[in-house]
Amino acid sequence: MISFYALTEELLVLLDTLGEKGISFSIFEQSKDSAIAKYLDSKKGFRQVLSDLSKEYSSLKLPKGYVAYDRDTIVKRIWQFFEEKKNCVLKASFGESGWGIYQFRLEDYSTLEVLSNMVGRVINSDTIWNFQEYIIEELIDIDVTISGGSPSVELFVSDSAVTITYSCE
Repeated sequence: MISFYALTEELLVLLDTLGEKGISFSIFEQSKDSAIAKYLDSKKGFRQVLSDLSKEYSSLKLPKGYVAYDRDTIVKRIWQFFEEKKNCVLKASFGESGWGIYQFRLEDYSTLEVLSNMVGRVINSDTIWNFQEYIIEELIDIDVTISGGSPSVELFVSDSAVTITYSCE
């Protein structure tokens, strides 16, 4: 039995190579489609799954948010939060551990032009922003006593259900 943490293209190549060499093994996962894993590993995919789960589990909270694919839409959505007197966060869809996150606070941006310039600087500042799929979410207050304010959750996704396997708190 081979058990792995993440399904990647490289792992699929390894599994194929082992099979071609006649090595007998089994895997628990039912799908060998890395596109599914990549989608679920993205902020966009995670938001979709969490949105679906929150209908069944009322304790799951999902901040208001949007998906954007270009700078103009990012600016528009951030400005919408500002018009509601809310701060927000821009996330690269494939960011991790704080990489690919930028907070926008209403008091720092007096005009749409100032905001647009900063968004441009942010998305051109690092390769993490190159995937051109962005999430803009309401900035919510965090409880730093729970996992330093950034808890992590792992899900098991089968053909019939999504199950929370553990939550790091």
